Amino acid sequence: MLFARSDAGRQSSSRAQKSRGRFPEKRAAERPARGIEKMLMLTHTWILRELLTLYPSEIKTPDVFAYNVCPDLLPIHRSVHASMTHRISRFKQVPREHRKAHYVQLHLLADDIAHHGKICDEVVTEFNPDAQGYAYVVGQPLVEPIMSYCEFLGLPVDRIEAAYRSHMIIELSVDIYLRQKGEGRALVDLFQNALEQTDRIYLSEFTNTLSWLFGIERGIIREALDRAMIFYTADRMIQFVDMKQRAGFYIKKFGFSDTNKPACAGMIDLMNQGMSLIGDPMDYLHGVVRTIQKSPYCGGL
Repeated sequence: MLFARSDAGRQSSSRAQKSRGRFPEKRAAERPARGIEKMLMLTHTWILRELLTLYPSEIKTPDVFAYNVCPDLLPIHRSVHASMTHRISRFKQVPREHRKAHYVQLHLLADDIAHHGKICDEVVTEFNPDAQGYAYVVGQPLVEPIMSYCEFLGLPVDRIEAAYRSHMIIELSVDIYLRQKGEGRALVDLFQNALEQTDRIYLSEFTNTLSWLFGIERGIIREALDRAMIFYTADRMIQFVDMKQRAGFYIKKFGFSDTNKPACAGMIDLMNQGMSLIGDPMDYLHGVVRTIQKSPYCGGL
């Protein structure tokens, strides 16, 4: 997830909605339906692929791409929350037997740049709707339309929640851009191969390293990988380029039904605005790669 929101920010928004008496029992934005935790794997896959082209690693195995997406992949399991996979030190010392954990840290560096416009020395645990990273700055024009959209549909949100949701749309738009511009199939194949090879050849090392890094039981990590392989099929990832597919996905994350025609029409409009706002994001993506390449992190690869 190029973007993981802190629990503190969620609690603040939750209290605001409860005070209005408009708080649904389980909101999709708070805890997405199982199996659709994220459909945003390709942006991280692209960043790692480009970084390894510029800064070749002595590790050549395809499982590094599975490590790289695991902060977003593991929360597909009910026992794992995004805060468990994102609130770890970006510069934690990694023993040689777990050195592929560096590719997890790379994911978090990319998240920091997307959220805060820089690599953060310390883990940021407080949600900041005015963060200066790409996703929040570019998504700012969506805040008011999102508030109007949710108000119209009967589940009003405050500016903090709307800022969070705006960055969700921006991150999705970047991922969709990569799928639409000829990169899609190659990135999907790279991602798919990483999961398959990890499961077939590198599973023991994968579960050991991630258990050490996150403090999550090995069996849960295995189950999460199994579920991800079932959910993230090549066809499903390619089909997600379709506007109806991704609009329905985010309607549910916003807490509405994908059978609600006004909700669908409004979400399609928000998604189109998101695509217009990002324009061509390749300068931004190349900038992320350059920032990481110039950081002390690359010495650990």
